[in-house]
Amino acid sequence: MERLIERAVDEDLTSRLVAMALMVYSLPRPVGDVDAILVLPGQGEDWRLTAAIKAWNTDLNVKYLLVAGSYSGEKTWFEPTLENLSVEPYNLTRREGVVIHPHAHHTKEQAAWISEIVRELDINSLALVVSPYHLLRAYLTILETLLASGQEVAMVPMPAPVAPHVPIPETGFTAWQLVSGEVARINKYQQMGDVATYEQLQAYLEWLWDHPILKPHAS
Repeated sequence: MERLIERAVDEDLTSRLVAMALMVYSLPRPVGDVDAILVLPGQGEDWRLTAAIKAWNTDLNVKYLLVAGSYSGEKTWFEPTLENLSVEPYNLTRREGVVIHPHAHHTKEQAAWISEIVRELDINSLALVVSPYHLLRAYLTILETLLASGQEVAMVPMPAPVAPHVPIPETGFTAWQLVSGEVARINKYQQMGDVATYEQLQAYLEWLWDHPILKPHAS
């Protein structure tokens, strides 16, 4: 029986975006081996911080917990001081090595701070913690900023565990409803040069899969 569609067909924008998501989300996650755990708070999503802090409290080999700034204009904005993070539901117990950026308007500003702090602290690897629906755009934004500054940093994804039907506190929308906006932003911001392209991600992942941090986890 003849196939209706060949296994390899010409790429389009949709297939490229799906490929980028698949290749990033399927990376190994050696969180306990990285130099830093990086969390991007925002939208009132406490699960971003709780997931990052849980890993930080238990993975004692990780040198830094980086808490990127979030937008104080959000109605659900939370100030992530050491004191505020030490109580429920966050339960921070390891205070030494925590680096907090107080404010950022958007993901690009978060990425700019990350580039600066990574260079300052000589961080060579990090685990990125954020909600699954936002992870791809966050990853690509940080990657573009690091590449533009000539930094080679091994970045592994660590999606915060949360069900996709749970409403986002800031907007009331679910992750299912927010994905289309993320797709539109990726396409637009790639054109603006703020988000890594398909080709940039391909080249970066080829380098990353040969990085020592992934070697023990690669088949």
